[in-house]
Amino acid sequence: MTKQTEILLKKETKTEVIEVMNFLNELTADEKQKMLAFIQGARFVKGLEREGIHGAAQTV
Repeated sequence: MTKQTEILLKKETKTEVIEVMNFLNELTADEKQKMLAFIQGARFVKGLEREGIHGAAQTV
């Protein structure tokens, strides 16, 4: 059985999403796992920033 996902995109972001998807398709399975870990970390920090936790992200 094939897994299928349908994603609805705004026209304005379609080009960027296609570029990101093409990039991800070039990665190895290990590289995809590392990219996922990076994105999850970035998402975590953004969540801290939204909650107003000081020191969550500091500009160097």
